[in-house]
Amino acid sequence: GERILFDIVYLDESESIALDAAWKNDNHNYLLDICESSTTTLMLDADLEDLSFSLARKISEKNGNDLAALFNRASHIKGKLFNIVDSEKDAYTIAQRLLDAGKRVYMHVDIADQEDDKRLTAIEDYFNIRYKQDIAIAIDSKLSKTKRYRGILSEPDIHLKEYLDKGYRLFIVSPVIETGWRYGGSKHFQGKLFDATVGIYRLGRHTAPTILQATQRCVGVSEHYLHIPRNCTYVDTNDYELAT
Repeated sequence: GERILFDIVYLDESESIALDAAWKNDNHNYLLDICESSTTTLMLDADLEDLSFSLARKISEKNGNDLAALFNRASHIKGKLFNIVDSEKDAYTIAQRLLDAGKRVYMHVDIADQEDDKRLTAIEDYFNIRYKQDIAIAIDSKLSKTKRYRGILSEPDIHLKEYLDKGYRLFIVSPVIETGWRYGGSKHFQGKLFDATVGIYRLGRHTAPTILQATQRCVGVSEHYLHIPRNCTYVDTNDYELAT
């Protein structure tokens, strides 16, 4: 069809957009075509990294536009307290202690329900049984599409707020929430906020920036707890010679 030319193209959450485009070649090429034809491409992301820079370089190589990087040097974690927890069990114990104190907890984890392992739902059931009432809800990519939880991902300040207003105090979420999601950030928000976050990462697949970003999904929280495997999985490719 006829190509539409833009004066400026905004790529909000550019890391996620660049990743999605990389997974499917036709998406990648189409995105490049749009950006290369524009006068200006502006990439926005709270955690701007290599994917965005790589995409920007490709666009610049095609249309000859100059590259410029503007960094917000303000620290979005300044004044926050992060506590490293030794074990997964200790993390659940801390969540329980926070709930016993009447606090609301945002728990981000690296697991999801599988056909033969409903671990995420089991965590929800444990806390609901312990407190003898429904105080916990858990979602992953499949659960988030059910009628009960529909809307939490797209409009948390409306739908998640309703659960907190009803007395729910523990929200457990799998990696289904990764970019562009925030609770309590809408203008004139009047709902209840979370008091603490508890992160449980058993598998060592998530990067430090991704985990840190997960702790910042809820506005106003300054108390954070993290269980992360202590084994290092970083590999410096410069230490290896490419076999020929």
